[in-house]
Amino acid sequence: MSRLKQQLGVFAKYWLPGLVKKRLASTEGDLRAAQLYNAFLAATLRRFSGSGQRRVLGFTPKEKQSEFQSLAGPAWLLQPQVAGDLGQRMDCYFQGAFENGQEQVLLIGADSPHLPLDLICQAYKALREADVVLGPSRDGGYYLIGLNRPFPELFLEVDWGTSRVWNQTTNKLSHSGHHFAELPEWYDIDNREDLDCLIGDLTGSVCVDPHLRWLRDRIRELQATADGVDEKH
Repeated sequence: MSRLKQQLGVFAKYWLPGLVKKRLASTEGDLRAAQLYNAFLAATLRRFSGSGQRRVLGFTPKEKQSEFQSLAGPAWLLQPQVAGDLGQRMDCYFQGAFENGQEQVLLIGADSPHLPLDLICQAYKALREADVVLGPSRDGGYYLIGLNRPFPELFLEVDWGTSRVWNQTTNKLSHSGHHFAELPEWYDIDNREDLDCLIGDLTGSVCVDPHLRWLRDRIRELQATADGVDEKH
């Protein structure tokens, strides 16, 4: 049996203070939230640099390509996101991948830097039987979506960024008759509570992944810097 052509994509925004991780910024401040997001993205790109035969970083805005290239390195093909809402941008990503000849296409974000590598393997395996694979997140959305064929209607009339995304998406799938597979639940880092959970996961046990150890140390560094600023004021 020939090996299927597999693609993993990561969607990311430029880490400009005030424009990323706004819920996290409400407690951490704009600058620190942006620095954390940069660390999340860096860890994600490093950890998944060997997943699939083709890896695509879908970035925005396009004017920041050199900054994203410096962060991603040679393992990732850079592709600017198109204009439009999240659904339109995701649909364009998948359409482009299938036009390129890919057969199993996954997409994740930079909000789950500690996502177990095995979940990517599970997603590819699920697409052997299912048309769609989804990974539910605790906030009512999904941390991963995978397709083995174009499915543009899946991205229409969805309230992106709300707790209704999962239900709206799975209802579409149920009514369409498409078979979909569900991965174990995971969580995005959207607010202070999520950040505390991440810190606990990275420090509560021996961390064997060197990129997660780097992320743990980077978070500690940012915390120490923030504590030092607070003490001065």
